[in-house]
Amino acid sequence: MQEIIEFKAIKVVKNMKAKGMEIKLISEVTGLSEKEINEA
Repeated sequence: MQEIIEFKAIKVVKNMKAKGMEIKLISEVTGLSEKEINEA
């Protein structure tokens, strides 16, 4: 179950990055660290 949630989160992050949203904003919305977002 956990890996499904993580997979969806990565998809969402990639989507947000594709829309040009700022890392800081994505971090606030998803609760991930900026380092994790950059690796997504």
